[in-house]
Amino acid sequence: MAGNGAALYSISKAEVVRMSEALAVKWAKFNINVNSIAPGAFSSEMMDGMLQRVGDITKGFPRPRIGNPAQLDSTLLFLVSPSSDFGTGTCVRVDDVQDGR
Repeated sequence: MAGNGAALYSISKAEVVRMSEALAVKWAKFNINVNSIAPGAFSSEMMDGMLQRVGDITKGFPRPRIGNPAQLDSTLLFLVSPSSDFGTGTCVRVDDVQDGR
């Protein structure tokens, strides 16, 4: 199968974004904020498997590197802190502009 599941993976990532938006509207009346984080290429078991299959994906990145999961901590801490109280239905991308934007 061409793509090795890329379409299904992309669809699932998009669904997390849309689910965050929909649940934010639904749960706003209960004062519940719903947000999500969209990490780019970070070290993980899944990433290790992909790198074994396709090789070094960082060659095309503006900054050729893979993130350390600890680099997501500050985003998570922001979203659970009072500082983010006015934000809901948001997906925060933490991706080191890997698609060349």
